Amino acid sequence: MADLDPCTLLRQADQAWFDLNVSGTVRSVTDQNGERIEYSTANRAGLLSMIQVLQGRCPEYRSIALGLCRARPIKFLF
Repeated sequence: MADLDPCTLLRQADQAWFDLNVSGTVRSVTDQNGERIEYSTANRAGLLSMIQVLQGRCPEYRSIALGLCRARPIKFLF
């Protein structure tokens, strides 16, 4: 069985959120019970709800979906 700690689940859910918004296709996430859940644009709210719950359990991870990642300007190194 995969590692089901909240931070791992949050990373997977956040990646699913990103993929769903970029490509619009169905994405899947394995929840804490080990069940595979598929999300599409039709049930995007359920994925966001799951991300919010997991964010409370893993506050050190900055969620893309919740807007917790600060946008930084691109820096070029010469």
